[in-house]
Amino acid sequence: MAEVLSKDEFTIAEHHIKTADGLHKLYVQEWGSPDGIPILFLHGGPGVGCRDKFKSFFNPKKHRVIFLDQRGSGNSTPYGSLKENTTPKLVEDIELVRGKLKIDKWHVHGTSWGSTLALCYAIKHSAQIKSMVIGGIWLCSKEEIEWLTEGKYRMFYPDAWERYNQLKQKKDKIDFFAYSSAFIQFYRLDDRYYPLDREKYDDTPLKIEFEYFKHDVFLPENYILDNASKINVPVKIVQGRYDFVTPPKAAYDLHQKLPDSEIFWTVAGHSTSDRGNYDTLRALLSQLI
Repeated sequence: MAEVLSKDEFTIAEHHIKTADGLHKLYVQEWGSPDGIPILFLHGGPGVGCRDKFKSFFNPKKHRVIFLDQRGSGNSTPYGSLKENTTPKLVEDIELVRGKLKIDKWHVHGTSWGSTLALCYAIKHSAQIKSMVIGGIWLCSKEEIEWLTEGKYRMFYPDAWERYNQLKQKKDKIDFFAYSSAFIQFYRLDDRYYPLDREKYDDTPLKIEFEYFKHDVFLPENYILDNASKINVPVKIVQGRYDFVTPPKAAYDLHQKLPDSEIFWTVAGHSTSDRGNYDTLRALLSQLI
């Protein structure tokens, strides 16, 4: 199983919330200060789940962070389930959690797929959001999906594409291990290679991700940009200039559509661990009131 969120000294409470359709139990951890500023954290993927490293973006004395493992992800059960695992259902789940925790309005933070889900939630529920801090913007267009699934990044990372093809065990099927092995080469703005171990590799998150890819993430084409006018909250956008997972054009296109947005360009790749992304996101989150 992939890395999951654990309990620590700043954990306020853990919840297992049944979805409205009764098919899933969502793991939710409240973390930080019970009287702190409420912030919803939306993880990437889809399917990755929350991890302990994401806690470092927040101040446990100031923030009340709501870590939500989306359907099939992390500590939510059943793990890896694809039943009614769709973007509209995830948006419904977020509102369910907000109501259960009796939060009137909250800030929303997410990067990569987390930014996608945050934007979809804002389109439907802007009235419940104070502001958004998002990064590594992914609008889920066909062009963006094909950039990853068809290896169009090979214009910049030909060695990553070659590694994928060398590691593939079946020519006519996606090899999730090979895909991940290529992906980690251009995920960070870093020249170090972090090899994966096929024996220990958990392909569950990618099975969820590719199910979403297969269905165009269960959204009409250009859904977010076409509905951006419904997002009536301040939005801070952090985008790596050298992001080869979610190329920067999407962030700029979104910024152009949102009058109450600011964009912060960083000398970084896609990973929130890249120093430019990490420092900028952490600084913006520290300014929330």
